[in-house]
Amino acid sequence: MSLRLGRVQTLVVLSAEMVKEVLKTKDLIFCNRAVLTGQRKLSYDNKDIVFSPYNEYWRQMRKTCTLHLFQ
Repeated sequence: MSLRLGRVQTLVVLSAEMVKEVLKTKDLIFCNRAVLTGQRKLSYDNKDIVFSPYNEYWRQMRKTCTLHLFQ
C-alpha cells in the first residue's frame, strides 16, 4: 500500500514478510530519501552525511566518520 504525504509518495509495509523483502532484498531501491529544497539549502546541496544520497560519496563520508569521530 502507498500513501501520498504532501509531495512524497510513501510505501506502507504491513507484513513481516514484506518488511524483510523491502529491507533485505530490495534495500538499494529504497535507501535514498526524497530531495527537498529546504534540506538542500541547509546541507550545502546534500553534501553532508545526513542528507547525502546513498552512493560512493556517502560511503566515504561514513568511513571517515567511523574512523575519526567515533573512536
